[in-house]
Amino acid sequence: MRNRRPAALTTATVICVANSLGNLAAFGAPPIPRPMAYASLLLAVAGVFGAFGLWRLARWGALGSAAVLALTALLAAPGVVFAPFPALRIVAVVTVTLDIVGILLLFLPVSRRVYAVPPV
Repeated sequence: MRNRRPAALTTATVICVANSLGNLAAFGAPPIPRPMAYASLLLAVAGVFGAFGLWRLARWGALGSAAVLALTALLAAPGVVFAPFPALRIVAVVTVTLDIVGILLLFLPVSRRVYAVPPV
């Protein structure tokens, strides 16, 4: 079972990579406050490591990716209501939705079985 990668886990990995690319793009966006931009840059780097760990089926990759997805959702959540432009509001809604879907995919039973500790 260790060598088989469930489709849910592959989808979560793709969401993590897309999230990291989005965080990297948010770093250069002008209307975003500087502290949030720097946090996005840090989350982009951490997300790449988390996605690498997911791809290698490492438990730390799942935990790190879940943390990065949760923090990104929290950073994007104010944009759902307070974004100055409608396009940014749509980006915030899509980001929060994909982050929640990614977290749910990571904690599905089929995904958790891959990381199960074998009995001694």
